Amino acid sequence: MKVYKLTCFSIALIYPLLLVADVHIVDQKNKEFSTTELRVKVGDEIRFTNQDPFFHNIFSLSDTMFFDLGSYPQGEFRSIKVKQSGVIEVECAIHPSMNMKIIVEE
Repeated sequence: MKVYKLTCFSIALIYPLLLVADVHIVDQKNKEFSTTELRVKVGDEIRFTNQDPFFHNIFSLSDTMFFDLGSYPQGEFRSIKVKQSGVIEVECAIHPSMNMKIIVEE
């Protein structure tokens, strides 16, 4: 009985560590994303950090994930957490030449 309780206790401690999602950083600098394509897993977080001396407004109209992070200045970041697999096209509302693709896998 002690072995059973000890095993259950060990699993309870380790299981949450297995569910920790990754955090991916995408910088915005010189009116460009630091990458044009990013592969992530469902549940991962993506942080968009503004390193330019002007505002950015990151958004997506993709069926996989629709979001608008609003305008934010240099030194700040906004993040999303992906909830389903698919492709997310990401753009900046202020700088139309900025675009990237996020591929979300199970």
